[in-house]
Amino acid sequence: MRSRAFVLFMLLMIMISMAACEKAQESIKRTEDHYSAERILPEDFGFFVSASFEEQSSIYLDGGYVDEPGVSVVWRFDTETNELNKTVLHRDKNRFPGEKIKSCFMDSGYVGEDGSYSIMCMSFQGMEDERHDFFKYTYDLNGELYQVTDLTDYLQGFFEGLMTRYPMNIVLLPGEVLFTYSEEPLVSNFVCMEESGKVAFDTKLDGFVLDVQICEDGRILVLEKIFRDNVVNLLELDRKTGKKKILVKNIKNTDTGLFAGGNDPDKIYFLTDEGLMQCDLNGRNVCEIFRLSDVNVARAQDIKAITQISDGSWCALMDAGGKTDKKLYMNYNFFRIRKTEAATRELTLALTDAEPALLSECREAAALFNRFHNDVRIVVKNYDSIEELVKEITAGKIPDLVDVSDASIEESLGEKELLEDLRGFLDRDEELSETDFLKKALEIYEKDGKLWAIPESVSVMALIGNEDYLADREGWTFDEFKDFIGTLPDPTASRKYLVRNDFLKYVCPLLLSHFVDLSAGNCHFETEEFYELLEFIKNCSENEYGEMQFERFYDEIRSGEFRMIMAGITGIQDYELLLSMYSHNGKVIGFPSDDGNGIYIIPEGVAPAITTTCPEKEIAWEFVKFFLSEEAHVVRGIPTYVPEYESMIREARQEVDHHEPQMQLSYGNVYLDIPYADEKDIDAFEKLFGNGFAIKAGDDTILQIILEEAQSYFKGRSTVGQVAERIQNRVQLYLDEK
Repeated sequence: MRSRAFVLFMLLMIMISMAACEKAQESIKRTEDHYSAERILPEDFGFFVSASFEEQSSIYLDGGYVDEPGVSVVWRFDTETNELNKTVLHRDKNRFPGEKIKSCFMDSGYVGEDGSYSIMCMSFQGMEDERHDFFKYTYDLNGELYQVTDLTDYLQGFFEGLMTRYPMNIVLLPGEVLFTYSEEPLVSNFVCMEESGKVAFDTKLDGFVLDVQICEDGRILVLEKIFRDNVVNLLELDRKTGKKKILVKNIKNTDTGLFAGGNDPDKIYFLTDEGLMQCDLNGRNVCEIFRLSDVNVARAQDIKAITQISDGSWCALMDAGGKTDKKLYMNYNFFRIRKTEAATRELTLALTDAEPALLSECREAAALFNRFHNDVRIVVKNYDSIEELVKEITAGKIPDLVDVSDASIEESLGEKELLEDLRGFLDRDEELSETDFLKKALEIYEKDGKLWAIPESVSVMALIGNEDYLADREGWTFDEFKDFIGTLPDPTASRKYLVRNDFLKYVCPLLLSHFVDLSAGNCHFETEEFYELLEFIKNCSENEYGEMQFERFYDEIRSGEFRMIMAGITGIQDYELLLSMYSHNGKVIGFPSDDGNGIYIIPEGVAPAITTTCPEKEIAWEFVKFFLSEEAHVVRGIPTYVPEYESMIREARQEVDHHEPQMQLSYGNVYLDIPYADEKDIDAFEKLFGNGFAIKAGDDTILQIILEEAQSYFKGRSTVGQVAERIQNRVQLYLDEK
């Protein structure tokens, strides 16, 4: 959710390194082939897979945490005969320090020429431990342990205490250990070390290592995620020096990177959120083997291992879905993925420049939906920009479902009469009706009596400041707001955390009727009232919240100085977080408005709409229903589905008796205890939400004109009168053409 750890997120993003531009982005050739997946074994088996590796015709995996942390089950699946064998490993606790081992795990291993196999194990008492122990276990063909190699002294220095330094990837080779660790968030170091402890190289990469593969010729391949740009790069590391070379750069829209074992030694195979890809050893000729939308049983992150077998089909270990009776356990099975002649009908859900979390959320919902529909698939496509989607729509390539959370997309499709009225589906539906969704959420996308979309969640947008100054004030007009700021000891500093563009964006709609008469088709911006509005906002901050120094802000609040910020509240705990930022002395209040209210209800996440050209409208509606109401679909923000909203309030009230802090967040040297909400705070949140008004999605052209032209005045290049004149002329022209 957008505001829960906003400052932490922004600080984190600043720390991430930019990827080096060594090679132009490789285009991906999309396949016309279709594939389908079927279970190989009759029964799913539930356990926690800590790691796996493939070797020729077998997949090895470790079912950790089966009976107790000191015991694991190593499974070996023969991909040609479909036989699954297991060996129970009672790991020798005498080789580990401490009385109780809380966790052991293994990562990638290797199989020797004699059929023996070796795995890596790390032990630790808890996440805060300063010491960890590393052993290589080697088992014979029958699964009997016959050799233990202690690597603790050599590896200890790389993993001392900090969670960010724990090994994320380990690859065992005869006489070598390859591993990654991290000294800063989301950036990995890659190390190649001999078993003697000699380090061949320790290379800092540009992103976070998702997977590692060793080619038959000894080359080291790495898939790294650059979180800041939401891309994955395929790298090759020099075995002697660790020097990195980008083979494929900027693979977009994927949070998953997993190498696959293919039959052709001259090809590199890897899995992304979109499907299985291949390229040559130099990173050229990138092409798609199959799309995950064809494989109706899994998302990319559900696949633990995938390898090609002799007939050209693919064998994959996947989370088969469903629930287990044990926490953290998954239902796994092996699946055969084969080419099929039957092309499954596809419906496309179009997003535009979606954030990574939102894109992942939509793909997850589509994968869950597809598991129960064999004759049709929902495919998620993320367009790089709104312009790209509009261009396709203009060319007649209209998606079946569209996220219209961006108002310009809703406006573009609405003007072309390309959106279905969802009220018709709600009226015909035997399970859902309008009363199952929050009325304020429905109002956002209501236009001319029709309902174009339903947002999955909403948030409350308001202001927050020191309660000592706001006293019993519940709202204000713009004049009252100006007068209040003017009476403070330092009027300019009091609004140093109000960002100009954001504040203007939320104040203008509330006061727009003062300057625009839509029914008469005219406007009046060359007035003293509009001049005063721009002059006031000019003294707000030109910096974004990402540049906010929270420690200084917190010191100012504690010293009694009045500071005000804009707040996006996505839940009850967000409300508590904001109060905590003000040393539990904050108060939420609306933006200045004529009625003194000024609380916005705005859409969050995805707002799925169905286009009139969709050939399977009822299936599309089934997906919209699933997306908005299915329990398995995680909603971020205040859910618009009434049962989920009521559940959120009910759970908060059940937690009232808890007196311990629910969480602690750190902002530099500031530590905030975020308590559970009490009855008073829950009531205040519900009142705040109930008093808010839905901000209508749609025509934001006038607001955009004001935002664009105001910059010249804010930056001192034009007078307020000159800017008002330009706004007057542009808005009037727009109204005349409307």
